[in-house]
Amino acid sequence: MLPEPRLAKFPVFDTTDLDYASQELGKVFCDIDLAPTERGRRSSTLLNAVNIRSVTASCFRFGSGTRLSSGPTGFFAVQIPYYGRCRVNSGGEEVLVDETIAMIASPTRPVTADMCPGCTPITLRIERDAVEQALSTTLAHQQLDKPLEFASRIDLNLGSMRTWSEIVNVLINDLERGGVIAQHSLAGTNMENLLVNGLLQSQPHNYTSLLQMPARTIGAQAARRVLDFIEAYPERPLTTQSLAREAGVSAYGRSRRASGRNSTRRRCAICVRYVWIECVTILSRHAMYQARA
Repeated sequence: MLPEPRLAKFPVFDTTDLDYASQELGKVFCDIDLAPTERGRRSSTLLNAVNIRSVTASCFRFGSGTRLSSGPTGFFAVQIPYYGRCRVNSGGEEVLVDETIAMIASPTRPVTADMCPGCTPITLRIERDAVEQALSTTLAHQQLDKPLEFASRIDLNLGSMRTWSEIVNVLINDLERGGVIAQHSLAGTNMENLLVNGLLQSQPHNYTSLLQMPARTIGAQAARRVLDFIEAYPERPLTTQSLAREAGVSAYGRSRRASGRNSTRRRCAICVRYVWIECVTILSRHAMYQARA
């Protein structure tokens, strides 16, 4: 028995007419051609979707084998397994999406996807401008000299991407329960930032080497400034970049000045982890308080 599709509170269509489904998909994503891959079989195609700022969360269901084809999308599309399998080709790079493998299609590449009968993936549309702006800010507003492109294959067995997929699940669960966090101005913005920056830090891309350069220890006084800032302005949307500015450093600047010694990196990791745990604890408390207000 097939599981119920996610995001049932946000129906877009449920139809056996592929032309109509293609037309409605174009309103949510981009121009997409749908074609059956099984002769003589016609069953329903379903889409639930909801937009939260620069992220659109959706859940498809294809009752019969279907091929999706589109040109370059203009946004990042993340396909996460929920039920069934699909084979996705993004610019010549093919990925089999199943229980442990997800995929991300870059905005500049055409996409073709073969959906098996009953396939029910969760798909995130993440706006290109939001992701590239977050990357540029992390690199101290360095202008990107080429388009951002991720490795298409996402291994959900890796710790970092497993954590990121759990964040996605938190978003989906919250939306299904009324969106108390996701649709709140402060808490929703921070969840959006967590999704975008988490993807940049967790999934390899053509700027990963810059992001992974070692950082120096920021020091206790700078860390205290960050914590005081969060306590003083709970109503402001906060990001890693804004906290770095408050500490008087930037992610890119810290990297360029790093000594590279192993002992320094270990001290930095301990310091950053402590500050991050403290910041998240305070931030979460304020976000939940504001969401209930």
